Amino acid sequence: MQNRLARSSWMNVHVFLVSMLSIALVQVAHAKQFSFEAPGLEFVSKSEQDVALHPFPLSSIKRVSNSLRVDRQTSLEGSRTNYLYRVASFSSRDKVLSYYRNLLSSKGKIEFECAERNCGSSNDWANKVFSIRNLAGRDNNQSYLVGKVDDGVEQGWLSVYVVENVRRENMVYLSFSAAPPADLVADMKRGLLVSDSMLKHFNADALNDYLTKTEGAKVVALAYSRVEGETQVEALGAAEAFAKPLLQDIYAQGLEAKNVEFRAMGRLGQKPLSLDASQWLYLYLVD
Repeated sequence: MQNRLARSSWMNVHVFLVSMLSIALVQVAHAKQFSFEAPGLEFVSKSEQDVALHPFPLSSIKRVSNSLRVDRQTSLEGSRTNYLYRVASFSSRDKVLSYYRNLLSSKGKIEFECAERNCGSSNDWANKVFSIRNLAGRDNNQSYLVGKVDDGVEQGWLSVYVVENVRRENMVYLSFSAAPPADLVADMKRGLLVSDSMLKHFNADALNDYLTKTEGAKVVALAYSRVEGETQVEALGAAEAFAKPLLQDIYAQGLEAKNVEFRAMGRLGQKPLSLDASQWLYLYLVD
């Protein structure tokens, strides 16, 4: 009897530990989720490339004299992150494509789009452009779109290739390369989220020029913290501590501290929808 009770207790503990581990793994997976991941996608793999060596095609793929030709492509620097997904059974290629078309239309600009045979050979896209054999399929079962996107958290170039491959699997290949704001002054008037990519490309020259020429203009930095269980008083201190090193990085790149007004907002703010972090900093340019 005691042995059965011991085994039962151990089984309960074992189930509890497995459940907690499963929850932890789900949380970790969610934290690493790509900001632009559409509903109904199942992650397969991720890779990094030099975007200068692997630019984004801005035209269809053509085969001329047995060699590939791309009439237009990006000229970017930095890294390009690629994500390979499988479309879940409850979704479809059309739903995924519609999601990204709406995303680029509402929060950016579509620079090029093609479908079916107008894109060229699916085999060429799979093997020559992306080097992913699992993307090869029928030419009339493919779509591609690419453009600039800014969702308030991420800014850069996004391309989407959707295809039904030879195994009859619906696959999606996403590529993203972070880019600096196209117009720092205009973006800061709308509100600019401080991120690693923004700090990397931050150029204070145009901003300082605007501040010098515009009487009364200043930068307002608003810091937020929404940690579960945190009181507003605790959130104010956490937001200020979070913002301090970020502001020092910005000052080091040329923005004068005398032109910046800092406000710790704590929990008094809506977290951006695609932001995984619990603390964030916005910069606003006000006249």
